[in-house]
Amino acid sequence: MRLSFIFISLLIFLLTTPSYAKEKDLTLEKLLKNADEIYKKRKDFNQALLAMKSYQEILQKFPDNYEIYSRLAMNNYFVGHHTSEKDKNKKSDYFKEGMEYSRKCVEISKEKSAECFFWLATNEILYRQENGKLSMVFSVSSVIENYERALKLDPHYVSGGSYRMLGILYNRLPGVLGGDNKRSEEYFIKAIETAPDEPLNYMFLSKLYTELGKNDLAKEWVKKGLFKVKEKELLDERYESLGSLEELKYFVKNEKWPSE
Repeated sequence: MRLSFIFISLLIFLLTTPSYAKEKDLTLEKLLKNADEIYKKRKDFNQALLAMKSYQEILQKFPDNYEIYSRLAMNNYFVGHHTSEKDKNKKSDYFKEGMEYSRKCVEISKEKSAECFFWLATNEILYRQENGKLSMVFSVSSVIENYERALKLDPHYVSGGSYRMLGILYNRLPGVLGGDNKRSEEYFIKAIETAPDEPLNYMFLSKLYTELGKNDLAKEWVKKGLFKVKEKELLDERYESLGSLEELKYFVKNEKWPSE
């Protein structure tokens, strides 16, 4: 009995000493870095799936770190977004799981991390979209609130991502649910002001103008985007940014978007 008490006391001491805590932090940092490197190669969908598996393995070892839940929520969004439309149930499941990871992220971070709220809102709106209009009706206010909370904590997260997503949301919502192209325009411009080197922001604003028949404004903002964005500074890991840059170039050359 005495030996058991000594062993437990020693274990508690080891777990709470600064050296042990530092070693634990370094191990987590190394594991996250390795998984992040895999996720950066997500252009290859199999790498995105492999990254998800890596983050899940890290979660088993460090279940109390909010950054892991944030990474998983982000990864679930990406995999769900790029899963075939033929697998609607699978898409929905990825977004639902992403919401669950995000909520855990919010809880563990004590509501102090922009990324937790951002991925909660993003996964939720896509999950509701997969589950019909009625589901969307009951989620809009919470999605907007979570993007706004993310903005208060860090408006620069993912290059003005919360402004950009609010712009997309207000553009795509029907009027009865609060859709408003004027507000959409305002949010896209705020996204550009926050991250003037992000081609996604220019692309979405320019597409809005094209949709509204304001082609001169669309051309103007496309040119601004191509002038501001330094292509050589866009790393391969910024997969979405590089894709939007190619769309801006396509528009200049063809005076229409690739999907038109």
